[in-house]
Amino acid sequence: MGEIGNNRLTAARLNRMLADGGAWPQGSLLSAKLERIGEDHGFGGKVYRVVASTSEGPVTLITKCEEPDQVGRAVAVYQHIGEALAGRIPVLLGHSRNTTLFEDISPATQGDALLEASREQALSLIDLVAGLHAATWESSAEPWVPAHWDMDRWSARIGLAGERYPDEITADLEQRLQALHDEVPTAITAVENGPFSWTHRDVGLDNILWRPDGSPVLLDWSSAAVSNPAFDVTPLLGFSPDAPLTPEETISAYLAALRGRDTRWTETEATQSIVAGLRLLIRGQIGFAGFPEEPTQPRLLAFRATTVRYAEKALEWIDQLETNA
Repeated sequence: MGEIGNNRLTAARLNRMLADGGAWPQGSLLSAKLERIGEDHGFGGKVYRVVASTSEGPVTLITKCEEPDQVGRAVAVYQHIGEALAGRIPVLLGHSRNTTLFEDISPATQGDALLEASREQALSLIDLVAGLHAATWESSAEPWVPAHWDMDRWSARIGLAGERYPDEITADLEQRLQALHDEVPTAITAVENGPFSWTHRDVGLDNILWRPDGSPVLLDWSSAAVSNPAFDVTPLLGFSPDAPLTPEETISAYLAALRGRDTRWTETEATQSIVAGLRLLIRGQIGFAGFPEEPTQPRLLAFRATTVRYAEKALEWIDQLETNA
């Protein structure tokens, strides 16, 4: 059928996962073959569509192969929020140590991180994220927080990013990015102070499927963790001229969606956490742009360039917000 690393995915092995998962509504797989998908979208791990036959007819499934700790995080998410987000995340049909097996969401359209969402799509994605957070608000699990970077590491990343993107990283922006290093400890403290919930930690259009009715399905839960909800909101703040919502509109829509689920987070506290999360997101984006090893996927390179292009706008928004506070 197909090999992934040293693991051969056979129909028998898939049937064992389906039996253990207990959510598969059709008969045993009689034969199956793998088709690699998602290579251009930068997904972690390797993703395949399983084209199979059963006694009840042909079926398709999605399987993802990655590290055991990533599988463990994805499975933990389903244990905590699978029912709360039914229909908005793929059904987990089974798993093994390094493989997850999901329903194939079809028909659906793949989201595209290189394009802007429509206003309606943006609002529906914000609502999905708010639903995830509200379902697990103030989770008791130990929260994830980002690590500190030393100045030498940060300066090296800025320098290499500037070499790759000289038009975007001007002398003024480079100076502002150097100053960002001194703001990060306070930002980490702010997100450490909560609140907490289960978070996806990689919310982006490449991880979205759109159903024909326009509703989103959020994929790829291998980075999920209990952390500050701001980490899922900051990627939704738009800083391009074509963004469907302003940052203020995004925050307002998110807080309204929380209130609709009887979850309260004041605008002041939420904005403080989101600004802190945005500082950390910018650090991550510039850090990625200055990472010594270049990605091989053309789409990932294009996405990286997009994030660098709007880093200055994001920092200007933060500075303006704090000047007016």
